[in-house]
Order: sequence, then structure tokens, then C-alpha cells
Amino acid sequence: MNTAEAFYYTNSTVSKPVNSLKIKHIAGVGSSPVVQYQGNGAYFIDQVAKGIWRLEVMPDAIPVSDPFAKASPQKTVTQIDWKNSVMEVKLDDLGAAFEIKGLNAGNQYAAQTKTGRFNISPGSYLLIKKGLKSQWKAKDAYENIVLGDFVAPKASLKGVFVKHQPLKTASENVDLAIKMEIFGLDQKDSAYIALNNAPGQWKSMGLNKIDPYHFTAIVPAEMLKPGVLNYRVMVHQANGKYHTFPGNVPGNPYVWDRPETESYQTYVAAKNAHLEVFNPESDRNNINIYNPDWKNNKMEFTSSENPLNLELKLSMNAPEKAAMMGFQSFIGDYLSGRMTDLSGMSTLVIRMKSNLKNTKVKVGLIDTDAHFFSKEISADHDFREIEIPLNQLKADQQLLLPRPYPGFLPLYYQSPINAGFDLNRIEKLEVTFGYSDKIQPVNLTISSVYFK
Repeated sequence: MNTAEAFYYTNSTVSKPVNSLKIKHIAGVGSSPVVQYQGNGAYFIDQVAKGIWRLEVMPDAIPVSDPFAKASPQKTVTQIDWKNSVMEVKLDDLGAAFEIKGLNAGNQYAAQTKTGRFNISPGSYLLIKKGLKSQWKAKDAYENIVLGDFVAPKASLKGVFVKHQPLKTASENVDLAIKMEIFGLDQKDSAYIALNNAPGQWKSMGLNKIDPYHFTAIVPAEMLKPGVLNYRVMVHQANGKYHTFPGNVPGNPYVWDRPETESYQTYVAAKNAHLEVFNPESDRNNINIYNPDWKNNKMEFTSSENPLNLELKLSMNAPEKAAMMGFQSFIGDYLSGRMTDLSGMSTLVIRMKSNLKNTKVKVGLIDTDAHFFSKEISADHDFREIEIPLNQLKADQQLLLPRPYPGFLPLYYQSPINAGFDLNRIEKLEVTFGYSDKIQPVNLTISSVYFK
């Protein structure tokens, strides 16, 4: 929300307030041109008087599991961490030099800044422009509260927690950036990774701290050999204790009888190798289905040629005229580890079959700005690898999935902006089939989708 007096955002943004001279209310998470903040909590900045602002900082909200997964009162989705973090405020009315005073009960914090940059903990504060004398007190009324009001959940983060999703694939002989979030570290704790590549080479590397929670390491190209790259994250606390992830196993990781076998893994692709972006076995939980008739239609993971390789089978058993069924799958995590290879990819290949000859199938790709590019092809009785040159994909309308509810809401979206196709910006795959005027049962079976 961006108006003359209010500027609200729920994640980091590069947008600027429409009127920096008249702005009076700011609420945000992350950073913006007005506030740079390294914490994960929300903050609120409101003008009390000219040159005097009230700042409220909430503790960090740490997502520890998928908030969109199946809900349960017994599952922890978010934990709370009270942490001191760096904040920088840039307001014309306040200037770069100002005083920070604690307001809420027990908050004795007092500091000054000449650059607008300061350390801050959860609580409520007054920001007072240099040269002004404030008569405002914690018990003074301000709009619907008093200035010193502050309520926040208690800290619940216990121990050390590593949040990391390994890349599915990476390129041979290309430096690999491994990024993660680590929560619960004290200032004197350290973290590093231990790698083991396909030829059996081992390497330990320290993790570089980007901000209080974000860490990264650059794996050198010589460690990226075709096969599987395994690695673990070790946290060494100042008190001498170790924790090893992904299993969060306590104890020294180098003792001879260490039972742990878990590790993160990334598949390293040889030069000029195909780039698989949909595998029914590994992507079973990465599918958004469009199914207009759950009573008669079916989605199943089956096998035909090889019982160890699953296939996705979608069936319309009682279709109406021009009926359609399909799915979308997020493929951005397949591409992100092989960005250096994308310039050589010119063809999308889908391996599929149908129970009917010439079953109409639409295959398309969606980019980060919701532009959709597709092409119509046909499936036959036997498995075939159908090649689609990327330069033949045309702008089209995509399905909105999960299906908007109530049902009268639009099913499709097409970007009003004409944009060119750029494989570097693709993040989703969409496949739909049916569309026939012949009312007869039809199914589509897909075994793989890849770029070459």
C-alpha cells in the first residue's frame, strides 16, 4: 500500500513512497528504500509530531516448516526469536542524525546515530531528530494506544535450526553457491559444511555470514564432478557442542562410531546433459492439478515399462464436450543450479502417451512475471518423446491454480504485457489435455519432461 501518508509492505521491496515529504505511517517486513532491516520481524514507524516518530519492532518470526502443508495443532510452523538486529531509517522529517529512546516497560535503551543506522531489539521506541527536545512520555496517549504499549509473543526458538533446500541439479565444473538460513547461533558459534563428491573427494568449508540469519559458501568448480554431491552442515557452538544437519544430530561429527547417514545432496550434470524438469517419482508432491470432475476423473502414479520408474496418469472417464484436465509443476529449482547451461538449451521434450490417437495436449512454460508460452501437440497410443523447439512457444493464457474459489472466479489469466520468452526466467510447467468434441474416456500418461 503506497499513499501520500502511508507506506505498507509485507516483504522487501524496491518501491519508493509516493511522497517522502508527507509520509506519516510505515509498516513493513524486510527492507525498503525507507527502512533497511536485517531482522525477520515486523516493524511500525509512525509520526507523533514533526521530527518525532514512534518505532515498534516485533521479534523475529522464523518459519520452520511449510505453512501451506496440512495443518495440525501439534505441528510448529513458526518460532519466535528475540534478537538484536541492525536497522537503518531514512526519513526526510527525521534526518540522518537522531536519538533513540526505549518506551515500553523495562526498556532502558538509549542511543544516538549520525547515519540513521542503529542496533535495535523488540520493543517500542521514540526516534527524536537531533536538536529537538521531546516532552513525550511512555504513558502519553497516541491515537488508540499509549506510546509505551508493546505486546509480543515470547521467544520459542530453542537450540540451533538450519533451514536449507539443496539444489536439485548443478553444472559440472562450475562454482556452486550453497545458501541457507541458520537460527539460534550465538556470536561466538561457527558453522561450516563438509562435502563429498562423486569421485570420493572430501572438502570442509566455512560458511560466510551475510546477515544474522543468512549464510553462504561457494563450492569450487573442481569439486563439481558428474554424479552426486553430498554435504552436511556442522554447527560448532562456543561451549564445545556440535550439531550436524540435516538430521540435527548432536555430538562430535568426527568420532569413529558416528551412526549418522543423512546428508543434503545435489546431482551434478555432465556438460551438455539433458535438464530434467519433471519426474513423476520425485515430483509427486510438487503438482497442482486442475480436475473439474473429482467424481469421475483420476490422478494416479503408476508404472508400465519399469516398475521402479513412476509415471503420472491423468484420466477423464466421463468427459463432457471439450472437457479439459491438467496440472502445473514448479520447475525453478531444477533450473537455478544450471543457469550456465540454459543458453545451450533449445528444445523442450515431453515423453507421453494416451489411450486415444491424436489426443490434443497443450504444453507450456510460465515465467516469474506470469507470462505463459505454449504449443499444442498430440499424444498417441505408445510412448513417444515429442520435441518442442522453444522458439515455437507462443504467448497464451495460463490456468490459475490452485483453482480460485468460488467457482465463478476466472479460471485463466493472460498477461496484458507482451514479453519475449526467456528461459532464464521460467519457473513453472503447465500441461493440459482433452479439448475434444468427441465424448469418450481419455487419459494421458507422462514419464518425463526435460530440456536439451
